[in-house]
Amino acid sequence: MTEHYKTRINNFSKNIANNMAQLEPYYNYKFYLFCQQKILVDEILDCLLIGLNQASIVLTNHLLERMLKFSLINSEMRGLHVGDSDFNSKYNEAEAKYDGEDLSKNINTAFAKEIINEEEKKELLSLKDKFRNPYSHANITKILKDIPQNTIGLMYSFSEVKDALQKSEDIPQGQEIEIPTNIMAQYNQKDIADDSAFEYFRKIFGVMCKIEERNIE
Repeated sequence: MTEHYKTRINNFSKNIANNMAQLEPYYNYKFYLFCQQKILVDEILDCLLIGLNQASIVLTNHLLERMLKFSLINSEMRGLHVGDSDFNSKYNEAEAKYDGEDLSKNINTAFAKEIINEEEKKELLSLKDKFRNPYSHANITKILKDIPQNTIGLMYSFSEVKDALQKSEDIPQGQEIEIPTNIMAQYNQKDIADDSAFEYFRKIFGVMCKIEERNIE
């Protein structure tokens, strides 16, 4: 095994040790309505556990959409059971109605059907604009919208730096220049994901729990 792989394994091990206590309650949570979606939840948690936060955000986007579509389909199936004569046709109708629908419309429909409340509707619409749309479409200007458009850097002459090092002299001061922040977009996106991935997941998870509570009632 190369040193590169050993380093990555060590980093994963450190992340697991640092993150497990925070994530364990979510691993242990038992869903009823969303028992199938627990597969997605656990994959997101695995990403968060080892520090794959950008992957976590993309999967949480999927969870957001699937949570709503499943809830809306389920709302159309109340009173029906597997084996009923019209179960299959009703399920297919409900799936066709919501599965290809726009996320904004599904959020508003879920509110109209009292699957989610007003506060949750506003939060989901906000999360759609902040995470789902930018990350699903790789829209870097929206992902980095809160970061200054330009940043200050220093430009050096390689020959001057080399000459100074060979003479054991101080490296000459570089020329201050302004560059577009998005030149370093992927690094900035990673920093944002590291700061926000868990909180995004936590909010979607919280809405799932509320929907499940209402369904059981």
